[in-house]
Amino acid sequence: MKTISEDVISHGQIQSSVRRTLERLVDQQSQMQLREVDEGLYPQAIQLIQDGRGRDEVQRLCSLTDSEADLLFSLHAPGAVVTKGSRTASSRDR
Repeated sequence: MKTISEDVISHGQIQSSVRRTLERLVDQQSQMQLREVDEGLYPQAIQLIQDGRGRDEVQRLCSLTDSEADLLFSLHAPGAVVTKGSRTASSRDR
């Protein structure tokens, strides 16, 4: 009887360990999927910006926040120039 109860306890511990490992793998997979989505949106937004699409359209199509759209447009809009040690300026401002 003692052997059976020890086996049951051991089996329960193994199940718990497997369950924790599976939960950790599911979390890691979810994080990777989110990362893939994020990595795909920025290049798409940059291409749209370089193609001359408007800010509202790019923001809507790529689900960008205002800050993200501002940053991407300041870096990638036609005529945008990044100068060392200063904020981004358009070529017209120079």
